[in-house]
Amino acid sequence: MCTPVILAISGMFSLVSIPANMIAEPVVAPITIIGFIAALISPFSQSVAHLLLLSIKPLAAIIVWISNSASSIPVLMLPRSYAGAVVAILITSLIWLRKWRLLLICFAVGILVLLVPGRWPGASWQIVNCNVAQGDSLVINLGKGSAIVVDVGPDADLIDNCLRDLGVKRIALLVLSHFHADHVHGLSGATSGREVSTTWISNNGEPKSEMDTALLLLGDTPTHLATAGESVEFSSYRGKVKIEVLWPTNSVNSFTAMPGDGSSVNNSSIALMITVGELRIFTAGDLEPPAQEALMQSTKLAAVDIYKVSHHGSAYQYLPLIEALRPKVALISVGLGNSYGHPAASTIAALIQLGTKVMRTDLDGAIAIDQSLKIRTKRDDWWNISWG
Repeated sequence: MCTPVILAISGMFSLVSIPANMIAEPVVAPITIIGFIAALISPFSQSVAHLLLLSIKPLAAIIVWISNSASSIPVLMLPRSYAGAVVAILITSLIWLRKWRLLLICFAVGILVLLVPGRWPGASWQIVNCNVAQGDSLVINLGKGSAIVVDVGPDADLIDNCLRDLGVKRIALLVLSHFHADHVHGLSGATSGREVSTTWISNNGEPKSEMDTALLLLGDTPTHLATAGESVEFSSYRGKVKIEVLWPTNSVNSFTAMPGDGSSVNNSSIALMITVGELRIFTAGDLEPPAQEALMQSTKLAAVDIYKVSHHGSAYQYLPLIEALRPKVALISVGLGNSYGHPAASTIAALIQLGTKVMRTDLDGAIAIDQSLKIRTKRDDWWNISWG
């Protein structure tokens, strides 16, 4: 009875709500009855009411445990909530009226819907984190086939396929945060059949071979060294899109190298604050803690809606920066089973502690988000179901 209402309100169909309620049912009656008695007694004897409430506290803890466990299981996101509600009412009515043939037809149609690729990224997508394996690529929708692209991942085919799915035919601004292969090797796929108006690059030209290859592929496309303090605005179908450069600065910075290689290149990554309508997005390539701390000292950071987590969610994070951003959604672009151990459990724990919804491409696939922070995902599994 509740399912059509829930679908109409949220567009979410839970796979576990009925089993969870059945498991919780035995403890509901004693909690309700004893709790009601405690409420009646409390004006006359708070100590007795308190003892009664203590007696049902373990039962309440069971319900909390069931809720927490069940809520971690994905739900099916329906493209139109009212359509989902109508379907739910129809199926419920057929069961009530015992119309088994019609129910079987509905079941067959449902299977076909699940097997046919769903609509992704959705008509109102605003931000997409492409699934480019162990690399980065973020796309901002400007409408009419135009987009802003931040990094292009390590594989030309993966980024090309993602941009085709998104219908991107023109890149108004291409940002290459730094020249490590996992951020720039897919450049030929991003530019294939697409006009690139302007490219922003880091002030650190290492590795030189990667930079030379990128500039060769860009050809006559205007390139610009992005520097903190610069900003630019674009028009989109959602209004203004503002891009602010927060890092790197004009001066040369020298930081203590973190374990591994490439720290100086990572710490030259372009950090951006992107405002799309009412959404605020922060992305900073592979910045490591020393540079993240320096960025915080030079810029007053406020809470954001979306944080594209630096360095694929590695353990090298400056926690005060995460706390200052307090993102509602964190995007971690990372390859499945990568040898780096990305993302780090400590980074995920820090985000979850802030109440952040963590989405990662190795588990969730490509991730699309609209203005209301509704999330759609696309995996490469054969059934092509989108979960949120």
